[in-house]
Amino acid sequence: MSRSIRMRMISLALLLAACGDHSDDLCARAVNHVFAMTVAGPIGSAPKGDEQKVIDQIQSATRAQCRVEGLSQAQADCILAAKPPDWDDHLRTCPAFAAKPLTWIALRPPRDQRRAMRDRKPVPDGPRESKRHFVQLVAVPEGMCGLGDTGEVTCWGEPRRAKFPTGPFVQIAATEDMACGRNADGIVRCSLGEFGQADRTPTTPFSDFAIDEMRGCGIKRSDKQIECWTSYDEEPLATPLAQYKTIAVSHTGACGRTVDGKALCFGEYPPELPPDDALAASGTKSGTCTIDKAHHLSCTTAWRMGDPPNGEYETVAVGGGFACAVRVGGGTVCWGENDDGECNVPQ
Repeated sequence: MSRSIRMRMISLALLLAACGDHSDDLCARAVNHVFAMTVAGPIGSAPKGDEQKVIDQIQSATRAQCRVEGLSQAQADCILAAKPPDWDDHLRTCPAFAAKPLTWIALRPPRDQRRAMRDRKPVPDGPRESKRHFVQLVAVPEGMCGLGDTGEVTCWGEPRRAKFPTGPFVQIAATEDMACGRNADGIVRCSLGEFGQADRTPTTPFSDFAIDEMRGCGIKRSDKQIECWTSYDEEPLATPLAQYKTIAVSHTGACGRTVDGKALCFGEYPPELPPDDALAASGTKSGTCTIDKAHHLSCTTAWRMGDPPNGEYETVAVGGGFACAVRVGGGTVCWGENDDGECNVPQ
């Protein structure tokens, strides 16, 4: 064999190897993304032991099927761009995937068919607009709640267990199983869900508070330090010594913004704080929206929620596939998914 032929064969082998590595990399990324959307649960609930071994085996077999079937860059881009909650609807409409569906991805029926299976009629998505003004908005599962100018709480959509205590309030917060309000004296009162936990919300006057699941933290009016509590049988979060102005809470951690603008976080998985100069910010898996000091609303969103209507805004809240914002000068607009009436802001 001549040296030139040998060199061409080596070059071809290297090229084929590179192509194979590229395909393997695409399959690995695509399969990991699909499993992340369909299998992974909340932080702290990752499968372990035999359950994780079974998932690993299924994932390995899926990667092998992907390599056998082949995966183009365009198909991979479709998969990697798909986001919860309706990732399969998004994937179904992506041209490269629609032209050649992949057998190792099982798609649910389209969204309207899923509603029909639950005897639910198709509902047009937002935007919807009202002249109602709210000083604060809070997204809850399948709904939205707004704090009115006189301190009353109004909810719309089909909010699950969003039963707020009797107000009036100057600040509200809600999770799937707890709804709380802070009154003008700084006292936080909460209504808990149906699981029988004791309400251990302190009677300390707070200037700001936040909750997640059955726990919360507040900034004490007296010394601007943080006090945390939990309705579970465990110790509340230990807080760094400082003076704070705002607080954010996750189910395993918290972050506070100090009076001089620094972010101090604690706990296992603390949340992200919005920028210090933001008037308002809110985020979920469906997207994140921020209002700057010029009242400009910008959103980074997953499919279905879409871009917000134009205008200047005071506050915003993002839910599962939808969002609502209050306009400067009055009026509230909601946009995105409206399966449960989340965009039907009261008139």
